[in-house]
Amino acid sequence: MRTIFIALLTLSTPSLLKAQELTLGIASNCKKASLNENLKISATISNQSHDAITLYGNMIWDSFGKGFNIHVMHLDGTKIKPSYLFDGAIALSKEQLTNRDSYSRLEPNSFIGSTLEFSTHDMFKVAGDYYLQVTYNSPVKLKNSPIKLDFWSNEKPTLLSNKIRINITQVGTYCASKK
Repeated sequence: MRTIFIALLTLSTPSLLKAQELTLGIASNCKKASLNENLKISATISNQSHDAITLYGNMIWDSFGKGFNIHVMHLDGTKIKPSYLFDGAIALSKEQLTNRDSYSRLEPNSFIGSTLEFSTHDMFKVAGDYYLQVTYNSPVKLKNSPIKLDFWSNEKPTLLSNKIRINITQVGTYCASKK
């Protein structure tokens, strides 16, 4: 009886997911843009593990720490607070939380992502060189998810992307042909 209890305990214990099992990468449609252009930033979460990992499927951009969050920095690393907030307004209903279709299963060596398009003047007030970086936090706590095993919940570490350098100019057209 003791052996059976231990086996059941092992089967019901969620595996420990590590931050390095998921990676977050970003890319932009332009490395140079003027203050009057639109810029696209694509964020991709990749599963580098040998096992499937489940994520909440709504890959939104948000300035309040849920989903993808974009950070702007001077080249010396000083953070800049943008005047525009990307509010994905995640107010998850009980139906969304309990519906298994709201979740995405990320198989090994696969990815999921989202693209944010914004006007550069919403993010940058003056011309210059900047770094952009994105973080990802799950909007769902483990206790609220119907999926317990291998679920990347809000309690897991924040994913941090690579930095990309963007040159913002006062005038010009640089991104128009790169849609």
